[in-house]
Amino acid sequence: MWTMISNLPNDMVVAIMSRVPLKSLREVRLTCKKWNDLSKTQSFREMHIGKASTASKEGQSQML
Repeated sequence: MWTMISNLPNDMVVAIMSRVPLKSLREVRLTCKKWNDLSKTQSFREMHIGKASTASKEGQSQML
């Protein structure tokens, strides 16, 4: 059985999107309205920037 990407649970979408580099987030937002709306929330932006900052400090790169 197939699941539409727009029907994925929010926690799964957040887990996926949190691993996307900031440079690529714009393209991910075009995936569906739900992903676009989620990426615009203050809590998501703060979480994503925090993860990117931590990875940068540790010398890690985030990969898609």
